[in-house]
Amino acid sequence: MSLEREPIELKDLLNSTATNLNLANKKVVVELRKNINEIMSNSFSKSVTIYDLVNGNLILKVDNPIWKTEIQLRKDQIVEKFNSYLGANIIKNIVLQ
Repeated sequence: MSLEREPIELKDLLNSTATNLNLANKKVVVELRKNINEIMSNSFSKSVTIYDLVNGNLILKVDNPIWKTEIQLRKDQIVEKFNSYLGANIIKNIVLQ
């Protein structure tokens, strides 16, 4: 029985797997969820759920239409606050659901 391809180093396999699973994005989402009260106001954190981060789009679930409008109007400021907290320009846009 012969191998059809060269063996892959474990570090390369782990990096590839992490990239494929978007683990970096998941880590950002967990970090933001955990520290939302520190980043934003308490009323914001009670009304908004950080759902996911996909291709630079932070997906927020918002049940209250008033908060949806408020977030829509202040998208740029909110993106700036999150990126400032993260120390990098990871979030490019906010998508509301």
